[in-house]
Amino acid sequence: MLLLQTERCVYEFSAEFACWKFRSAPLSRVTISVPHDRTFSPHDLSGFLEGRKKGVRGRDPHVWSVVKDIMIAVPINAVRGTFPRDFVDYNRGWPVPINYYPITQPEAETALEDSRLYPIYRQYHAALESLLRDSIERWG
Repeated sequence: MLLLQTERCVYEFSAEFACWKFRSAPLSRVTISVPHDRTFSPHDLSGFLEGRKKGVRGRDPHVWSVVKDIMIAVPINAVRGTFPRDFVDYNRGWPVPINYYPITQPEAETALEDSRLYPIYRQYHAALESLLRDSIERWG
């Protein structure tokens, strides 16, 4: 863990398995998740890992910039998934696919195809779960 500080905020920062976690001190009521903001190109791992066969790829551009600016101004908690969505879509179910959009999406999608990537998927959700649990315990 690393302590990060702005003029107004202090954060406990950790990075593990392509997941960045920021826990504000004191603990904030607000947690923002950024699941589609890769920090490297999916081509960097092509040929080493099996990519997702269907579903959205790419990233949500500029989202992290907005969240970071919020974090500098006011204390919030944040989780940032940095692994390319071509391999891991943090917003999908795994191992059982779940169709979150049955009206507009004909088939369910899985979060990943290559089971070796499960620790990356799990770390993101564990970080988010811990921040939400801590916030609920503190704030109700």
